[in-house]
Amino acid sequence: MKYLIGIVALFFIAGTGCKPKEQPADAQSEQSASPLKFEFKVKRAGGSLVFKSVKGNEWTDLSYACKELPCEFSLNNFGVNSNIPATVYSIRFRLSAKEVELASASMAPLKGSTWETLKYACEAKDCEFAVTETGVAGIAKK
Repeated sequence: MKYLIGIVALFFIAGTGCKPKEQPADAQSEQSASPLKFEFKVKRAGGSLVFKSVKGNEWTDLSYACKELPCEFSLNNFGVNSNIPATVYSIRFRLSAKEVELASASMAPLKGSTWETLKYACEAKDCEFAVTETGVAGIAKK
């Protein structure tokens, strides 16, 4: 009987030492709320947008051509109008004659960006800009 008690105590001690270390609740919620890193470059050529991945995407180069303006489409880390659900971000694009509008369509628990909507003025037929989880910035022409 005393051996049985000793074996049970040994399993109890061994079991408590193998538990994974838990993070404080604040650290867990902060980690799940922070966006994943992504970046891509966009070049407008008339009624088309050409995308080049920098990081956080499963694609390298993509393009989307509008039949007429304005037009709307979705882009996520798997591609344009992808049937594969996003794992990093999902952005709804609206291309008009004067600007490109972006709306973050990421749903919880997917926190794709720190922004909800952005606009980038593109009155010239050709313009270039970069999109990240923190915003949009123009690209200087060389």
